Amino acid sequence: MQLLGIAQEPALLPAPTSEDQVSPKTAAALRAAMTRLFEGRPQRTDGCLTKENLYKEAQVSRATMNRVPAILDQRATVLYAHVSGLLRDTGSDRDVTDRATVLRTEVTVAGLVWLIPLLETAVAFHHAVRGAHDDLAATMDRLREATGNGDFAYYVDITAAMGDLPQPAETAVQWLDDAQSVRERWRALVIARRDHLRSTQ
Repeated sequence: MQLLGIAQEPALLPAPTSEDQVSPKTAAALRAAMTRLFEGRPQRTDGCLTKENLYKEAQVSRATMNRVPAILDQRATVLYAHVSGLLRDTGSDRDVTDRATVLRTEVTVAGLVWLIPLLETAVAFHHAVRGAHDDLAATMDRLREATGNGDFAYYVDITAAMGDLPQPAETAVQWLDDAQSVRERWRALVIARRDHLRSTQ
């Protein structure tokens, strides 16, 4: 599937491995289906990159699809790459927030919720660079919700530092260096990105 307007190279598709517990014909059908979804050429589905669409596109059962782990791992890799694309365009006018909204839906539908904290941190970096304080606050609220179980809680501290906001009072994060030095380094990234964008205008 061509997510967010970024084309996927066929070479990204995993090659057959000894782990594939299906026939070569079935594995080939799944890989062909994944390629069609990546490239926006679905034949039997709406084209969204989901498990359900993958097995329907390949005309196999869900159980059969689950026996080909390399195919499923590829889905996470592609979505992760799109989050990286947001970081690449931080502070620019390249529809970062709109792309993030679409990507947030794709990640949720795909069941890869562990990517949400990273996605929200990338969006927070964008808002910090642009000085969009209200948008940054809204992003931090989503990030707190996504890390409420304690996993990836350090992203909240990182986001506060990037936005030059007070350290969260409830934080339990312990850094290897002192907290102030860590905060200054994250804030310096924002300042460096602003300087870079000014120099390229």
